[in-house]
Amino acid sequence: MNNSTNLNATKLSYYSWTYQVFGVILIPIALGGFLGSILCVWTICKGHHGQKTSSKLLFVNLCLATFLFCGLVCPFHIYGGIIQQRSFLASRPFSHDFCSFLALTHFVTLTASAYAHSVIAVNRLLAVVVTGRLHALAKSNWYTGSLIVLTWVIAVVIFTPPLLGGGGAYGFSADSMKCSFIAVFSSAYVIWYKVINSLAPFIIMVVCYSCIFWKVSVSKRRVPSAKLSDQMARESLFSPVLAQCWPRKGKN
Repeated sequence: MNNSTNLNATKLSYYSWTYQVFGVILIPIALGGFLGSILCVWTICKGHHGQKTSSKLLFVNLCLATFLFCGLVCPFHIYGGIIQQRSFLASRPFSHDFCSFLALTHFVTLTASAYAHSVIAVNRLLAVVVTGRLHALAKSNWYTGSLIVLTWVIAVVIFTPPLLGGGGAYGFSADSMKCSFIAVFSSAYVIWYKVINSLAPFIIMVVCYSCIFWKVSVSKRRVPSAKLSDQMARESLFSPVLAQCWPRKGKN
């Protein structure tokens, strides 16, 4: 019994130290993301007048997700991680609802940020690789706006069920000292949200940027070949003229 108690105390001490380190590391990350998103939006609004409106909207959407996560969620994560004590978020009933809202915001903003990167990748794919009518979609504001709305709709739809008692439950986690999942009722829901939250946007980005890299590589190989062909054509065109103007020595 004593050995089991000591082992549990050692594990709690280890996890407590780990979360404290994570809380300290999160401070510059959150500060950089918060200020960086503001600076990025300010730069987009003030400069880059030649940049397309659709591209501006995509980056503003990414900045919005980063701003909400770093400015709203991270301060509570940092506080709970460093202090390692039950804060007012663990009390009921008002703080419990606010903690559930923070947990929802945590997962929604992270998912929206992941899909914001994916939407940018899709936009670049349409602009660089695809031709025809699909290529015009990269410049379409309504299409870009639809993708931006879709990123947030997907995130909200995935992580709203725990608020309604489905799939899991949000609350104050005594292990991590932050607002997160405190119960999971369905393993299928966990697999589903992890695939949609992480795997799907990652695959989209890998496929899009791989196609872009392939397209750029092929274009770079074609450009030197085209230049060489033009040079050979010019030489074949002017070489008879040069031969007549500057005949070789030794010939009459």
